[in-house]
Amino acid sequence: MKTRLIWIGLFVLTMVWQRTARAEELTVIVAISADATIDQIAIDHDISVLAELPELSLFRVEAASGLENDARITAIYPDSTLDARPSYIVATGDILEAAPAAGSVQQVESQPALALLRVAQAHTISRGAGVTVAILDTGVEFEHPLLTDHLVSGYDFVSVDSDAADEADGSDTDGDWMFDEGAGHGSHVAGIIASVAPDATILPVRIFDSNGHGFNFNVAQGIIYAVSQGADVINLSGNTSSGEPFLQDAINYAAQAGVVVVASAGLNNIGYPAGYANTISVAATDINDWRTALSHFSTGDVTSYAPGEQILSAYHGGRYARWTGHSMATPFVTGTAALMMATGNCDADCVQATLMDGARPIDVNELGRRLDVYDAVGSAADQQDITLQTRATNTSDDLPQDNVRKLWLQIDNQAHTLSLDELTLRYWYQNEAVSAEIFHCDWAAVGCANVTGTFGVDRGMQYLEVGFAAGVLFGSADSGQIQLRTHHVDWATYDETNDYSYHAVSDLEMWERVTAYYNGELVWGTEPDTPTAVTVVAQASVGQPSTGTFLIALSLTLLIAATVHYLVGLKLRQQPAGLRATRQQ
Repeated sequence: MKTRLIWIGLFVLTMVWQRTARAEELTVIVAISADATIDQIAIDHDISVLAELPELSLFRVEAASGLENDARITAIYPDSTLDARPSYIVATGDILEAAPAAGSVQQVESQPALALLRVAQAHTISRGAGVTVAILDTGVEFEHPLLTDHLVSGYDFVSVDSDAADEADGSDTDGDWMFDEGAGHGSHVAGIIASVAPDATILPVRIFDSNGHGFNFNVAQGIIYAVSQGADVINLSGNTSSGEPFLQDAINYAAQAGVVVVASAGLNNIGYPAGYANTISVAATDINDWRTALSHFSTGDVTSYAPGEQILSAYHGGRYARWTGHSMATPFVTGTAALMMATGNCDADCVQATLMDGARPIDVNELGRRLDVYDAVGSAADQQDITLQTRATNTSDDLPQDNVRKLWLQIDNQAHTLSLDELTLRYWYQNEAVSAEIFHCDWAAVGCANVTGTFGVDRGMQYLEVGFAAGVLFGSADSGQIQLRTHHVDWATYDETNDYSYHAVSDLEMWERVTAYYNGELVWGTEPDTPTAVTVVAQASVGQPSTGTFLIALSLTLLIAATVHYLVGLKLRQQPAGLRATRQQ
């Protein structure tokens, strides 16, 4: 017990000493006025300039008294830190660390997260060719089989050299007695981007050490460097709860150069740089496509969600690992931005505007939205693949020959997300009666308030056209059941077996005779040929029936019945009394 207490005491003292040492590091970040020179300021205060970022008039210098009184210095910032470590402790007490796992290029590219995002379909439009993605992270493992064909040399702002390698060095720079906890992080992020945008070029920029620990000044340096090297998209899988204004300046610099910046949110706190303007912020969904335990933000929400739980990708030492965190979700969004820009039709503003086209709701309140790569890239390329199927059954009816037609429909969407108000369906039939018809929606997954029904004539045959007032039909999803009913105002009998679109099956089944239209153009099914002889009844278009519509129909039916009763009675009164008496017996 005493030994344990001694170790705990040493651990606490070490952490306090290391954090105090870091707090007393004699460096600050200064911003200077446009007419000043850092060399003269350094001479005047007898200090050393440790690093510079002239694009932002920003310099890392030795701390010295009197700097705050120098009119040439417009701002002084602490040399603050941020990290990329996805080893957050969640409410369950679990520590989310990299878990080395068996893997291969094929296993990474076939994992469920990519299928969920419909990446393979997106590759039919774009694979990222001609786009450069800068990864500001722990560097990359250049010889990893998942990365070798995707990389160019970058820069290391930690060691200040041109070797941006991701490797474990046995350090514990953050003083938590966990060594190299960030090693492999940059390679993992790079592997995800390579899977999403396989023809894009990856530019590694090392701003975090092997603990995933770094400085905000290095982040700003990395952003400016990436812009200078022609990056189109920047991935920043790192976060801090309190950012520095000069980080916003660096992000604005990138935005003005037409570069997209994608950043990960923090632990249930959006943090920085994700919280800055001109940044696409990202959080993670779990294997069930819901928010992870890391992603319940008390104020606002992120731009996009993407899979971030147990993602398989590259790891240092030529290995593979499964890792969980917002850091893993972010490169899915970054890779998508690269695909969008590679279409040639989409710049940084376009990415911001259309990235979430077709995005899926991830909770019952539909607040957060999970990216769909195929829809986003399709919007960027202005390509919309319409691939629908209609399912139908009439067996919900009591009898195929009675006074009510019952019809169940469903639309299956195989391609891009569509607005339901752009779609219509037609059920084709031959009408045996001459009276007008009334349409009812009994139940619909999209809500009966959004379902409309009108009657029309085409090709010598009548049809019920089903439309939608509002709603969205997601790609690789269906509309759910739409349960409909029609009847004549005089309740005349139908013979549904004569209907061209009649489909007598027990379950909803793909049926080409219920045709589908996108903005009025046929996109599914086979329209009927004109019959040689058919009775066409002019129909009044009737939409979703109201109580008033029902009362009118009822009144008309009662009026007809009363008229018949009156005429029969009148005829009887006109007959001889004896004959009437005989008929009454």
